[in-house]
Amino acid sequence: MPLSRIVNNIGVGNIECTMRNLTTTVAAGSATPFTQAIVDLYRRACSLFGNNFVGQGTTTFNAFGAVVAVSEDVTAKGFPDRLTVVCSGFAEIQGTTGDAAPAVNAADIFMQRAGFGIVEQTPAAAHVPARGIITEVFDTDRLVVLF
Repeated sequence: MPLSRIVNNIGVGNIECTMRNLTTTVAAGSATPFTQAIVDLYRRACSLFGNNFVGQGTTTFNAFGAVVAVSEDVTAKGFPDRLTVVCSGFAEIQGTTGDAAPAVNAADIFMQRAGFGIVEQTPAAAHVPARGIITEVFDTDRLVVLF
């Protein structure tokens, strides 16, 4: 296949949904709300909490999808109230690739384990399996994931 025919898969097959943003930190290591600045840095991977709430930076919950937009209306604490989340399809997120488990931080670090393409959050004590297949790696900080 000629290289001129290779296309970027971001956005292909996307199913988007509207979710509520967390309004505060749930618990230490659990999750924090999204802001526009977080989304702009490709820190878009989110986890699902409670009744249709999503947050970022968790070390204990599975990945649910990727946040691609935030609403203009805000909560009492100043966070965007609603989020547009890619729950199925190809989305671009921040990540770290390689076989060695990186340290966990509040930026939703992900890794590709031994070529299986499974996207996992990597707390030190135990692996938390998450959904997704890494399909493209731009560099060590941006990945395309099929949720």
